[in-house]
Amino acid sequence: MFTASGANPDILGCFARIVSKEPEALTVISSASISPLATRAEEYWYTDYFGFEGPIKGEGFVATNSILAQSIVMMRAYERAFGVLSESVSERLKSPGVARQLSGLEGAVRKIGRRRHAIVLFGEYGQPAATDLESKFSEVGIASVQLADYRNFAHGRHNWIDKHLEETVVISIEVGGDSRLASRTLRLLPDEVPVVRLAVEEVGPLGALIAMYAVIRLIAVYGQLRGIDPGRPGVPPYGSRLYRLNAWSSRNPGHSIPEVAITRKAGASISALRRNGSFEAWMSHLSAFLDAIESMEYSGLALDYDGTICDQRDRFVGIAAPIREALVSVIERGTPITVITGRGRSVGDALRRALPKLFWDHVRVAYYNGSELRPLAFDGVLDDSFMRVSILDELRARIEAHPSLKSLSVEMRRSQLSISTSPYLSPDAIQRTVSDILSIDPVVGVRVFTSAHSVDVLLPVSSKRTPIVQSDCGAQFLCIGDSGEWPGNDFEMLSQPGSLSCHRMSRLTDRCWHISPTGWRNSQATLHYLASLRHSSSGFRIDRERLLSSHS
Repeated sequence: MFTASGANPDILGCFARIVSKEPEALTVISSASISPLATRAEEYWYTDYFGFEGPIKGEGFVATNSILAQSIVMMRAYERAFGVLSESVSERLKSPGVARQLSGLEGAVRKIGRRRHAIVLFGEYGQPAATDLESKFSEVGIASVQLADYRNFAHGRHNWIDKHLEETVVISIEVGGDSRLASRTLRLLPDEVPVVRLAVEEVGPLGALIAMYAVIRLIAVYGQLRGIDPGRPGVPPYGSRLYRLNAWSSRNPGHSIPEVAITRKAGASISALRRNGSFEAWMSHLSAFLDAIESMEYSGLALDYDGTICDQRDRFVGIAAPIREALVSVIERGTPITVITGRGRSVGDALRRALPKLFWDHVRVAYYNGSELRPLAFDGVLDDSFMRVSILDELRARIEAHPSLKSLSVEMRRSQLSISTSPYLSPDAIQRTVSDILSIDPVVGVRVFTSAHSVDVLLPVSSKRTPIVQSDCGAQFLCIGDSGEWPGNDFEMLSQPGSLSCHRMSRLTDRCWHISPTGWRNSQATLHYLASLRHSSSGFRIDRERLLSSHS
C-alpha cells in the first residue's frame, strides 16, 4: 500500500479490509513516519510499515513529492534485493542530456496551446508516468485524458481524434526502446494532429523515473497555459467534504474468532461456505476440536522457532520482548519447553540470549528437524556438524546438477540437506524441483519440506515429531508451529492431536487449527495461545474462553 500521509479514511479503510483478508504479506510505504495508519499497523505484527520523511516538505494538491520519492524508494529496494544498482537518479536528472530533453519538451507543450483533451500513449516503462499524468490532469482539472498503450490505441481509440481534432493533443511517453514503435505509430496520424513526444533515452526503471519527473514539468507548463496552478488548483467546499467522507465504517463487519478460524482452515469465506452448505459441518469440526483440546491436560510445550516464537524479520535480532516474557511466565509455572527447529546452534544461542540462565534447565532444543536433542545449556559442537552420510552426498550431487538449483547453497548435515532460498526462486519452486529430482530413483523415507528461509531434504531418522513421541517423561505436548500445511516443515509436528498452528494449516479437521483474532499470525498468534493457558500443579490446560477472545 502507498500513502502520502496515512491519515485519509480511504487508506485506513483499505488497510482494515486488506488485513481482514490476511494476505501473505502486507507492506505500507508512507511519506509520514508517524501517522494514524502507522498506529494501526502496529496492531498486526506481520505487517511492515515503512515511513520516511522526504527531503522536500509539503505536498501540494496532487502529492507530487510523495509519488516520486516512493517510486525511487521502491526501485532502490528491488535493486538491493536482486543485487543490482543503477546510477543516482538525482545526478541523472542533472545531466545535460536530460536537461535538453526537458527543455525541448516544455517548448513543444507551449506550442500546443490550451487543448482540453489529451490522448496519452505509452509502452511498458512509460505506463507509470502515463498513469501519473492522467491522475494529475484529471484531479487538477487541466484536461481530460485517455490512456492507451500503442497497440491498444490502434484498436479504435484513434477514432476520438477524428471526432475531436480541434480540441485534442496526443502525448507520447517513450522510454528506452519505445521510440521505434512510437515513431511508426505517430507517422500514420494526420499531419494536423498535434503531438508532444516525451522521449527518455534511459531504459528500465531509471527511464520510468525520469519520465515521471518529466511529466511533473509537463504538467507545470500545461497548467500555466490553462491558468491553473497544479499545486493549488482551488478545492470547492464540497470537494473537501468528499475527501473526508468515511465510506468504510459500516462496510467492514468483523468476524468472530471461530468464524476466522473456519475461514482459514477451509480456505473460503463464511458466505461461500454458507452458499455451498458446508458451514455447519465446519462449525461442528471446530467445536469437536475445541472440546478435545479443552479436555486435555498438557505437561509439556513443543514450539517451532522460526515464524512461531521468532518472526522472520527478527531472525537476526532475537525473540521479541512480549514472546520472551510469555515464555518466562510459562517456565515459571513449571512447564517444560522443547523448541524444535530445522536450524543448528544459532537457535540455541538466540534462546540463551533471550531467557535468564536460571530457566535453561527447563528448556530443550531439538536441532536439525529433531535429529539432535540437547538441553538449552549445551553450548558445544553438535554431532551432526562432523558426521557424513553417503546417501546425502549422492542426493546433494543430484540436486546441485540441476541448472535451476546449481547457484543455491546446499548445506549437508548428518540427517538432512538444507537448500538456501533465493530472491529468484521461491521455496515452493525449489521444493517442487527437488521433489521431481528425487522421484527418479527415490530413497525410501526421504522427505522434502519447506520453511521461510530454506528447503530441507530429510532422511527417515530426522523428524520434528521424534522429540515428542520419544519423550522420556511421557509428556502430553501441546505443539505449536507455523508451517503445518504440507510440505511445510512443521507438518509432521502438527499432525499430533490437539496441535495449533500460528499460520499455515493442514486440511485435517481434528488438529492443526489456527485460532486467533483476524490479522494475527506467527509470534503474535503464539502469544495469543500462551496467554490462553491455565496452569495447575499437574500441568496446564487451554482456557477455551480466553482462546476465543481477543485478550492478548
